[in-house]
Amino acid sequence: MSETKTKKSIGVSFAAIITAVLLIISCVTACVAINSGGSAAANAASAALDDAKKAVTDFVDDSVRLEADYYDNLFKKVNTAVVMYQGKNDNGQLENICSAVGADFILITDAKGKITKAYPDEKLVGKTLKENKMNAFGKITKGIVDKITTDPEKTDDGYKINVGMRRQDSDGVLVLGITDDSYAVVAGENLADSCGKNTIVEKEGKIISTNFAPAGGCESIEAFEKKAKEAGYTFDGKHYETKKGDNEDYTVMVAAADTGSNNTTSIIIIVVTNAVLILIGVCLYLVGSKKK
Repeated sequence: MSETKTKKSIGVSFAAIITAVLLIISCVTACVAINSGGSAAANAASAALDDAKKAVTDFVDDSVRLEADYYDNLFKKVNTAVVMYQGKNDNGQLENICSAVGADFILITDAKGKITKAYPDEKLVGKTLKENKMNAFGKITKGIVDKITTDPEKTDDGYKINVGMRRQDSDGVLVLGITDDSYAVVAGENLADSCGKNTIVEKEGKIISTNFAPAGGCESIEAFEKKAKEAGYTFDGKHYETKKGDNEDYTVMVAAADTGSNNTTSIIIIVVTNAVLILIGVCLYLVGSKKK
């Protein structure tokens, strides 16, 4: 074998070895980046879970005050209505009262619970509270309590609740129907926002609050976990690490994006680019050697 061919063989072998080494280094770097990304996401999820559980604890500690404030505000509204109504219904008084306190409707009854005035549905006049499924307000006419509310009922427009109080001008009850979103604070519907991003909050097996889009429409965390498992915990091209924990009567789950997985495509491109550049270098070397 001539000296030129020997040098050429050695050069090719050397280039091949360098190519292999660089490819291995690129692959190892990619794997380390991916693994470190997953580890970082898990750590971020653990930290986020601790913060979320603390936020839930603060909410639970404050829940009694929040509920008390909600009902105090309702009773202030019905008390205002009672003071405004003094047995008259001239010049749209009931309509004015509804507008002043933000009520959907108002009913006035006599001592026996029979509706004597109503707005806006005047067809209710002459009927009883019982006929309108408002039996609870009979406790006022019977002298058991002076004021009472029904349980808040969630609707597409907000929470509906009826609140009643003993009349000041005569025996009987004044009832207001109110629909708004204020009970959402008491129910914890916005709790996820206080916990941090990508959070799901469940109570009694039902999701009550979430700001993690993939969990939207899921009835429970269990249902979301099933959905996530089927999707490989990957949504919109991002893989997520999740952590879950219990706090009081609540279950909290948080999700953190796996940055390593997000960069996988970029890393692959880098590896391929490196390989192409190395191969081009080898080809140039071979061409140069051949000219000699």
